[in-house]
Amino acid sequence: MKAEPVTAAPPTNGRGSASRNALVEVAKIVAVALIYYGVARLSLQFALVQRNVTPLWPPTGIALVVFLVLGLRMWPAIALGALFVNLPITDTVLAAAVTAAGNTLAPLAGAVLLERTGFRRSLDRPRDALSLVILAALLAMTISATVGSATLVASGAVEGRHFLSTWGVWWTGDAMGVLVVAPFLLSLLSVPWPRRTGAARWIEAAALMAVVAAVSLALTQTRLSLMFLILPLIGWAAWRFQLRGSSTATLIASAVATVAVAHGAGPLARATLLERMLALQAFNATIAFTSVLFAALVAERLESRAKLEAASRELEDRVLQRTAELRHTNDRLTQEIADRRVVERMLQRQEQQLVEALDIAKLGSWEWTMASNRVTWSDQMFLIHGYPPRAFDVTFDRAMEQVADEDRATIQHNLVAALAQGASHELAPVQYRIALPDGRRRILIGKAKLWVDPDGTPARMVGTVQDVTVEREARRDKQIAQALQRSLLPRDLPTIPGFELAGLSRPSGNLQVSGDFYDVFLRPEGLFGLVIGDVSGRGPEAAAVMGIARQTVRVAGMTEPRPSSILRLLNEALLTDGMDLFCTVVNIRVRPMPDGTARLTVCSAGHPLPVILRHDGGLERVGASGTLLGALPDPRLVDTPGDLSPGDTLVMFTDGLIGAWSDAIEHPALPSVLRACVGMSARQVVDALAEWCDREGAADDVALLVVQATRRD
Repeated sequence: MKAEPVTAAPPTNGRGSASRNALVEVAKIVAVALIYYGVARLSLQFALVQRNVTPLWPPTGIALVVFLVLGLRMWPAIALGALFVNLPITDTVLAAAVTAAGNTLAPLAGAVLLERTGFRRSLDRPRDALSLVILAALLAMTISATVGSATLVASGAVEGRHFLSTWGVWWTGDAMGVLVVAPFLLSLLSVPWPRRTGAARWIEAAALMAVVAAVSLALTQTRLSLMFLILPLIGWAAWRFQLRGSSTATLIASAVATVAVAHGAGPLARATLLERMLALQAFNATIAFTSVLFAALVAERLESRAKLEAASRELEDRVLQRTAELRHTNDRLTQEIADRRVVERMLQRQEQQLVEALDIAKLGSWEWTMASNRVTWSDQMFLIHGYPPRAFDVTFDRAMEQVADEDRATIQHNLVAALAQGASHELAPVQYRIALPDGRRRILIGKAKLWVDPDGTPARMVGTVQDVTVEREARRDKQIAQALQRSLLPRDLPTIPGFELAGLSRPSGNLQVSGDFYDVFLRPEGLFGLVIGDVSGRGPEAAAVMGIARQTVRVAGMTEPRPSSILRLLNEALLTDGMDLFCTVVNIRVRPMPDGTARLTVCSAGHPLPVILRHDGGLERVGASGTLLGALPDPRLVDTPGDLSPGDTLVMFTDGLIGAWSDAIEHPALPSVLRACVGMSARQVVDALAEWCDREGAADDVALLVVQATRRD
């Protein structure tokens, strides 16, 4: 048995606590004994051999469940109940005691065997069902059958030649008690009840059980052998309600069949005792085994499905969390990574740290010895100029060959001026361009220092060259993206009667380029649409995708009736475009109503859900989470209804407003900030949220779109 949890006793009045615990244990033993006795007396009404051997013995199933749930220490309760049951139906007290001992040992042994094999009382695995059938029902019940039958023969109640038939009836009766009753009780005591079960579910269960009872009763009243027709109903109960439903249906069908056989009704009315017993036990065993095994298979399938869904949700959450971090390598970055790997393979281990630092900084070093006219380059210098390390012998003239014509004269002029000074000094930094062997150009910044001999003769010159191509091109890309973004975002929001609108798009840090966007567009029949989104990445690509998203939503919004349809078209556009950028979007269709309210239809594609600030200060999220766009060909998108009353404010935002928090309402500060905006205009709400972002030090882009239904006087 599994060890029961130990609860620390209170420090005061130890004797009183022990007395109460003892009384509780005694009360449990008495209650279990009474239940065992009552059910046993009822079962004896259907005895087929003498007065004490029945085809279905539910007390055995009760005893097994008691040992599994309450522990082996409850054996006195079972022993007492069995003794009092057997006293009036056996010839001597000794025979009753021996029979009671067998009735106690059999379920006790079954419980021990089940616990040793890791049995789970919820019966949610096929191995648990097989353990219950083989170990508890078939194997352990041989103890009670052997002891009971031998006692009947020894006491003279049954002739010796009838020992085997008596043993078979006893054994099958106890086994059926385990198979039919134990699963039913375990389903009530060990299977968790659902937190919420609607009335329709209860009605369906009650109707199914009523049908099982009615069909079972009807099949036992006919002389045709049609009892197998109950199996589909048992299977349906297992499929719809798992163990709790299948075990209940099995108990009903078995009870009806047992009563019918005991009273000589149905297709077995003219059969011999042996024929009736075989047919009844075959029927009971079939439906009991089928019920338990099928319920276990269904439970295992449901558990596997739940684990799969949980894994799917976890994977989707990870995709959503990492969307802002996705950066895709372009051709220049791929080439630079390849160059760095070449350098790392050729460098010695003791030089690795320094070389990695120089590689990250794109910084090469060189030295020119004047007397020998010898020039040495570091490996990084060769790489900057587009060659493998030590690809050729470097000379001053060879180094100048790659310098762009328009910059070569400037470098030569600076060199002549430096040599003419006759003193050691640092040269002014110079920016120049070089042409690589493949025709590409790079922008370099060179720094140098000249050393001269005491007589003023130039001795040597050392310097560094830094590749700033990426930084300069990034600055250019930034300027292009800024201009593109300004052209794509709406200059002014439309004027819509009954509503006040305000928006904000603010990039983070010094980048001044954002992948966040918002838009408001008028639709036919007095409707208007709202959209806010966040494109992964930054720069011209992100701005271009932002433009695709905005224009797609605008165009599709003129014809598509549902926001989810619009977002599906946007997803197809992103997949077709091939830019490998994703975006999250919330699209809302707003239908103004004559009474001043507005009907909302909200669809979110991996984007933080909008929040409605009610005029009384309440906060409410609208929408349902969906899949981001540009990642999957068939994203999960759901249209969700909402409403906006006069005085209510709809707040749409990108994840830069809430940082790492996936749920805006759960952000520790945002609810109080929003409630403080009650009574403010839409523009004031935007300003208040922007000020809060400044105080929080928002590290990501922020876009806001606020729509307020104005009150009617």
